[in-house]
Amino acid sequence: VAEELLCRAAVPLLVVRPSSSSTEAGPDPDFRGGIVALDLSLPAELVLGPVRDLALATQSHVTLVHSLDPVAPLPRDGRARLRGEAQRYLDRVADRLRDEGLRVATRVLDQGTPAGSILSLLESGRADWVALTPHGAGGATNLMLGSVADKVVRGTVKPVLLYRPAAPAPGQFRTTAL
Repeated sequence: VAEELLCRAAVPLLVVRPSSSSTEAGPDPDFRGGIVALDLSLPAELVLGPVRDLALATQSHVTLVHSLDPVAPLPRDGRARLRGEAQRYLDRVADRLRDEGLRVATRVLDQGTPAGSILSLLESGRADWVALTPHGAGGATNLMLGSVADKVVRGTVKPVLLYRPAAPAPGQFRTTAL
């Protein structure tokens, strides 16, 4: 049922796994800080509305992250250029969120795959939750959920906020509500 909802719902979904295999409820998850994975595309930014609501309600600190493609065959200066562009993008988005009252940091990840980098941050204890939009610029790698989102949902026990907004009408351009 959860997987079906993740694949079809056009509303934000917060996936919280049980803390143990018992039938008793475990401790409430912490929401002190979260990471928001952005792939520099407008569709990925659509998760920022639900993130804003969650962060304001829980007083969470938010870290915006972008993971550089680990297999892009670029010379060193090309990689530095991409890192700089990603950092400028994250800084612009962070400024918008700060204007909304959020505490925001940014980080460009340059080691490993996007899913692996996100999972490493979660495992390191640097975040209590993660948010992302399936099928950003990467397209429909995994036809149902999206390869990064699928790996993150399956690879962590921490809460995952997923938002797959309804597709805009043909010719209609969606913008974030920030």
